[in-house]
Amino acid sequence: MPPTRRILLAAFALLALLGAGHCRAADGSEPALRASQRRLAELEAEQRALLAQSTPAVTPKPRRGNAQEIARQEAVVARLLKESAERPRTGFAAPNSDDPRLRAYLDDWTAHTQHYGNQHFPRAAGKSLYGSVQVHVTLDAQGRLLRSAISRGDPDPRLNAAVMRMLHRAAPFPRFPAALAADYDALEIVRTLSFTHEHDPKP
Repeated sequence: MPPTRRILLAAFALLALLGAGHCRAADGSEPALRASQRRLAELEAEQRALLAQSTPAVTPKPRRGNAQEIARQEAVVARLLKESAERPRTGFAAPNSDDPRLRAYLDDWTAHTQHYGNQHFPRAAGKSLYGSVQVHVTLDAQGRLLRSAISRGDPDPRLNAAVMRMLHRAAPFPRFPAALAADYDALEIVRTLSFTHEHDPKP
């Protein structure tokens, strides 16, 4: 039986026994009456304690520190979303690309670079430099050179340095066609540039 109901039943029994404070106890003795009154007071006190325990607790307000942490996390998410929206749409132009537009642009870039390289053949101390250098470049839609690096260099460091200078001087490269620019803001190209005797205008 729930404690509250038990206390109420006991209190009603005592009240009936006491006759609302005017009747004596069943044995007619004063000590028994006083004992019943004390028990009723104890039951009332116990009832008040139970009522206090059953009072719903007040939900605490969020601490200031929690609110600040939530605001900080929301700011980080907003910043990441903004950076993602501003990040350029970059494609990778390779000979085996599934997109024919990328393959076509790679051919244009290679022809442009090869033509410039043949006209400005790498030399050092008046002598032609022969070899192969694999380069990795990033271009924007206007054909501007954003980044350039050597992926696999030639054993001759002079040729590596000459090819890097040539790439910067050959820029800007062909612009992206409209159909390509609609989907890409930048393109990455990895290509091997070879310099042989047959391409040297001054062997």
